This record gives sequence, C-alpha cells and structure tokens, in this order.
Amino acid sequence: MQLYPTTQATTAIIILSCIFRTSKASFQSRSIDLHNCCTLPRAWNQVGPEFLGQTKSKTRLLSLQRAIMEQKNLEQNDTGCPIHTHYIFLIHGWLGNSKEMGFLESSINTEVASIAKASSTIPSGTEATATRIVTHSAKCNDEKTTDGIAIGGSRLAQEIQQFIIEDMQSNTGRDALCELPPPEHNCSISFVGNSLGGLYARFALSLIPDKLQLQSDDSVEESSMPSVNLHRQIFATTATPHLGVASHTFLPIPRTLEHFISRTLKATGRDLFRTDDIDLIYEMSTDYETFLRPLSLFRKRIAYVNAFRTDFQVPTSTAAFLSKNSAYPHFIDEAIDVPFLVAIARTDEKHDILIQKIYKEQMSRKQTQVMMSTKLDALGWQKVFIDVRGYIPIPGIALPSFLKRSSRQKWDDFIKSQQVSGGDENKKQVESRDLERMMSGSDRLDIPVGHQVMVANSKSKSYSKFTEKGRPVMNYLAGWMVKELKEAIPVMTD
Repeated sequence: MQLYPTTQATTAIIILSCIFRTSKASFQSRSIDLHNCCTLPRAWNQVGPEFLGQTKSKTRLLSLQRAIMEQKNLEQNDTGCPIHTHYIFLIHGWLGNSKEMGFLESSINTEVASIAKASSTIPSGTEATATRIVTHSAKCNDEKTTDGIAIGGSRLAQEIQQFIIEDMQSNTGRDALCELPPPEHNCSISFVGNSLGGLYARFALSLIPDKLQLQSDDSVEESSMPSVNLHRQIFATTATPHLGVASHTFLPIPRTLEHFISRTLKATGRDLFRTDDIDLIYEMSTDYETFLRPLSLFRKRIAYVNAFRTDFQVPTSTAAFLSKNSAYPHFIDEAIDVPFLVAIARTDEKHDILIQKIYKEQMSRKQTQVMMSTKLDALGWQKVFIDVRGYIPIPGIALPSFLKRSSRQKWDDFIKSQQVSGGDENKKQVESRDLERMMSGSDRLDIPVGHQVMVANSKSKSYSKFTEKGRPVMNYLAGWMVKELKEAIPVMTD
C-alpha cells in the first residue's frame, strides 16, 4: 500500500538525518573582455592564490576567448538555417518517475498551444520557418535512481540522443534542411531537472555532442544522411542539490553520520554526501572542460529554490549553491507582484573564474564549498526564490513576533538598505552569503514538504492531490520558458 505524502513527510521528519536531499546569461552573446577580467569575490581570494592554477598567458586567454565565442555563435544558429524542432526534456528526481513533472509538461503544452493559435494569423508563406515544440519526460531512470549520478546521467544522455534522432527522422522533410553538403537539420534543446534530475542533466551534458547523425537504412549510405545540430536554449532546475548534501542537511549532522547514511543510500547517496573516492559533485562543479563548459553554452540558466525552511530534502543553500563564506555578487531584480515569489537574483558570467585551475587536495572542506559555489555562480544564473508556505496543505504555526520577525518583511527591509547597482534604483546588489542567511530562516514552523509542493509533483494520484496548490509556481515557470523561447524562435507551432 502506498503511503500518503503527508505520512511520508512525517516519517522523514521523525527520522531526521536519515533522509537526505535528493531528488548574466542572455539571449545575446556578450564579448569577454579578458584585458579587464572581473575581480574575484573576496571569499574566493580568501582561499589563497597558492591553491589556484598559474595565470594563463594573454595568448592562451585570447585563444580561449575565440573558441568560446565561436561556440556561442554556433549555438545562436548564425548560419541562418531555421530551427526545425525545439525539445524540452523533463527529468525526474530520486525515487521518481516520468509522471513526476506531468503538471509542468501539461502547462508548457498549454502555453505552446496558445502561441500556436496566435501564430495562425501569420501571413501565408512563412509557415516554412515554423518550429515544433516537443516535450519529453525522461523514462530511463524510472526505478533506477540509486546507482549513482554518472550511471543515471549516462542513461539520460543516451535516451535524449535516441529520442531526438527518432523524432527527427519521423518528422523532417527536405524543406527543413539547410542546403549544405551534406544537408543539416537544426534543433534546439532545453532541460528542466527536478531534484536529483538536475544533477543527472548536468552530467548528461558532458556526453551529448553538438551534432547528431541521423541513422540510415540499408539502402542509404550513412555519410549521405543528414546531421542534426543541437542548439542549447534553457537549462532549468527545481530544488536540485547542486552542492550535494554534505553539510547541507535540513538539520546539521556530524560528518561521521553522513558517511554512515551515504552507505545505506547506495551509490547515489555516496555521490550526494561526497564520500566516494571520486568526489563527483565537486568535479561537476569545478571541472570547466568536462562539465561547466557544456552548461555555459545554454542561453539561460535558471534555478528554482524553496526559501524559508520549506524543503526537507534540498534546503536553500544547496539548491541555490549559496555559501555563507562567499561574497559573490548577486543582483536582485525589481520586486514582482507574485504571491509566492520572494526574489529573483542574477549572477554575471565570469569566464576568468571558470577557467581557473583548482587543486582540491590543498583545500579544506570549507574552501571546497566556496569553490563549488563560486564556480557555479560564475556561469551566470537566474535564481528564483519561492515561498510555498501558503501552499502547503497542512497549515504551519507562526512564531511570536517577539521571537522572530516576518521572514518576508525582514528580506524586504534588508534589500531596501542595499546599495544600488549601476545607478539603477530597481537593481540592488547583495552577496551569496547574504542570500544564504536571509533565505534559510523562517518565522514559522511548517512541515517542510516544499520539495514536492513547488513542482506540483504528479508521480501518483495521491501526490497530485497533495501538491495541487503548487501548480501556480509551475504555471509561472512554464509561461517564462515559452516566452523566452518565443523571443529566440519567433514562430512556434505545435
């Protein structure tokens, strides 16, 4: 008999530490001024230059700059060939299934249908440039989330490539080809990874090439078959433990207990608690060529984060890769009148930080945490902090005002006191450690089931019912994604 989500959450809270957390990019590429590289955040400098690689020569940096910009140009599809299909892949988390992101998928499809209806008024003769929008919920890791991030991510990469190849072969014609020898298709890809699914997706990116070859039958030579160029659009995560769960549990536990728990949770647990000989979470957060560069090629990177102690599995600090010892600058957008939206924070891309060589062996645990946080921030992200306390089915208990100020009011007062960035009164600058402090506390005692509620988890009927109040959050994400894709791909149809 399946436990109702409330029972599961209550059991998790009783067990406490035996449950772990799992499951300025812009559409226009900007030049990288390597003659005036940005200053490293203070927390990064505290680690000490002896832990960093030697500065590359100007020639090496300029070569890297050209390589990056050439790849950025490829991703922007400067060939002028139309994007035939845009794929949105939805990836579930720990102990999840392909139905988990079902509500988000339906919301995206509803948004796309409304765009398609509006585009039906476009004059005849422009239909050839229409772009299909295809959503796909990954199935390869259903009931297979305990054998490690690398294995799950490899399965995901294989499924994504196979899905694109099969779909393109079924839905392409000569009118969708670029007249190049051999002919080429162009499609774009976006990801939404929930919880552990975000880490699966980040690993999969290291295995997915920029170009796929369509398969031929016996009557056609492989070399004459069209290829498919992959253009990266949006990479989104929802409550993903980007920094792992070591030192990022809902209630702090000693490292010895983390080692014990990680063994009970098999390979995935060892990855997340960073107890394996190969610290995969650290490598994924600091290895530029293998993991960060593929992620940097997306036009947008966005992380949805539960604020105010509402997520037992993935608290704020790891979902938003924040560090109490990092001064990395975050720019806060003008307040948006959306009930569940606390703040939108943006970090700027800083390629000089991304390409720095890191020597983990000479660093303490605290320093590695700062490194991971800073390297991820340097990719350029949009972090969306969500307050689902009013959407949890079981009401929480407000603490007396003399014990705890309102978390929302405390944040509003804090942000008003911060300095203006670039002379823009609506753009305030804060630091990573500020967000870690302000978003990790609460003036209420709530059952921390925001991990399920924020994404309107639909992996079963009972989950769908329990999390239905979180649907406005996913509607907001779906609307944002489709709007961003519309700007990048002017004409979209179903």
